[in-house]
Amino acid sequence: MKQHTVRVLAIAIGLAIVGNATAQMAQMDKLDIKAVKKMEFVEKGSDLFAKNTLLFSNSGDAEVKLRNGEFKVSLKSGDKIIPMGVSKIAEMVFPAATKDGDTVRPAELSMEMEMKVGPRNEETTQKLIAMFNVIGDPGSQFTLVLEGTSEVGAKTGKGWVYQKGITVEFEFQPSIQREVLFK
Repeated sequence: MKQHTVRVLAIAIGLAIVGNATAQMAQMDKLDIKAVKKMEFVEKGSDLFAKNTLLFSNSGDAEVKLRNGEFKVSLKSGDKIIPMGVSKIAEMVFPAATKDGDTVRPAELSMEMEMKVGPRNEETTQKLIAMFNVIGDPGSQFTLVLEGTSEVGAKTGKGWVYQKGITVEFEFQPSIQREVLFK
């Protein structure tokens, strides 16, 4: 009888973990990058970094947290994919959307993220030129792609529930403001 109870409990815990992961993924699907507000390029040693100010939105009904993440960032325009660099995330908390009657108001989060673009060389310069050509063209349609791993947390009544080592490939088609400030 005890062995049966342990198996049922193990199955119930397994289903709860799968259900929690599914719920977290549903919440992650409600995140969006609305705009790139600023890009500033700085040299650190022999490497070039981009400090980007991004405007995120969350239309989900729960707070979501990403922590200990590392993402490769790329721009996709038509058939062309431009690798931008690597960004590390210590922690980002996306507030939940608010509801006013039947209207859902996505919560917004403006955050500066640093991304290593690459060494200061010809290849990095060509990558930046390709990126500027895509972003600077008012008629271009592009997708911002983030690929990597992170811990994903969902807010509960008593704290946070995390799923570790989640590998994701997010694609955002932001309505990016075309007056991005480049420095």
